[in-house]
Amino acid sequence: MDLALHSPRPAWMRTCAKGSTMRSDLSPARLADLAAFCLAWQLASAQTYVLTTVDVPGASSTRITSINDEGQLLAFAGANFTPLVYQSGVYSPLPPAPGGGLLTPTGISDSGQITGSLNAGGFLLSGTTYTTFTVPGSSGSEANNISASGLVTGDYNSSGAPEQGYVYNPATSTFTSVSVPGAFATSAWGVDAAGDVTGWYVSASSGKNIGFLLHNGTYSSFQISGALDTLPQAMNSGGLIAGVSLSSDFSETAFVGSPSSGFQILNVAGSTGIVGQSINNFGQVSGFYMDAAGVDHGFIATPAWLPTRTTTSGAFAFNVGVTPNSEIFIDAGSVTSYQYQTGTGNPNFASVLLPIGIGDSLYSLALCNGTSLGTIAGGQAFTFSSGGVSCFDVGGIAPSAGLSPADPEAFVTGLTFTASGEFTGTMDPLTGSTSPAPEPAPWALLGVGLIGIALARLRRRAAP
Repeated sequence: MDLALHSPRPAWMRTCAKGSTMRSDLSPARLADLAAFCLAWQLASAQTYVLTTVDVPGASSTRITSINDEGQLLAFAGANFTPLVYQSGVYSPLPPAPGGGLLTPTGISDSGQITGSLNAGGFLLSGTTYTTFTVPGSSGSEANNISASGLVTGDYNSSGAPEQGYVYNPATSTFTSVSVPGAFATSAWGVDAAGDVTGWYVSASSGKNIGFLLHNGTYSSFQISGALDTLPQAMNSGGLIAGVSLSSDFSETAFVGSPSSGFQILNVAGSTGIVGQSINNFGQVSGFYMDAAGVDHGFIATPAWLPTRTTTSGAFAFNVGVTPNSEIFIDAGSVTSYQYQTGTGNPNFASVLLPIGIGDSLYSLALCNGTSLGTIAGGQAFTFSSGGVSCFDVGGIAPSAGLSPADPEAFVTGLTFTASGEFTGTMDPLTGSTSPAPEPAPWALLGVGLIGIALARLRRRAAP
């Protein structure tokens, strides 16, 4: 179920709605910045989300706890919740915890640094080296998340005081306490580029878990409509929050958005619950859902943008404003391959990013003249030669993935462009020949953002 966002527009939104070129008081450089920002806002404000199931091959269950901007995932697999890192098509186990301690990894930064809890404190894993930390004076602490820039969030206990959250800066070895005034307990989970912090607190009066946002030293509360509990789990660098809400029967529903713009609900047909745990700079949310048999499946949900039309040959045609280094995601269904082509006068493709979780997540890439560009893995960006290209093919999509040309949520593709302009090109689903598949359902995806990282363990605390 996807919900549109509705809220009063602040002044900067009204400026964007009127057109950034009306701002004659701005320098050319600032005008360019505003134009790019307005483009991002326009795209973000019309988002729905398309969800791709991501299961660790051969595992009986999967939970995706964190996604970064570099195509890496942090996952738990199987009945023993074995922690794994996905990169370039491969899932690898984490190094054993020092001393055989209890290891609970929860987040991965853009540099690949992993955080989480180890015994009664937090840890940072860089390469194969573990570094542990604890909040000074605490009787126990947990690390909940890590931002794109490496700031760690968590919570801790100290004698005679309510549980409090913290933000830890490993570069300076400093801790900043986060505590909602009057709360029975506070837990910090996400921090953005501006230093705002989100998480949840336990109300001393009702015992409910309520979301909070700490901005410029001031705490504000928010709750998902109709939810008993609201548990933010992550926030990206642009302030977009992902998390999970609990209903009165304790069933879980994922959400994404912000208190100022509203929240969208993420759901999976037939599932018994869905948990949002992480969000990256592209606005992609990761987490897991439970099917009717009680099995956990990982997911990545990508913000969506609809194409303008379907061509007579069955290709999806788009009309989207683009800027250099701003990734857009387009999607269509297919059996084994796609062809991507720019429209007349469009800037060339600069790079392509293919999805994780389709078959073995490995694909073949070629120019439309047949020149092979090799094999790339899902989540691993491929940059074309200088000047970009106007047409390329993606093949090698595993038939076992069962993609259908009629599936509007089948194959999410990230694209960047060599210059600003419009993308009016096409994405043709091919079926083993050069003929596009007939009449697939039209969908496209566009991810916009800045951001960080996240994770999650769910714990329900109640006030005494």
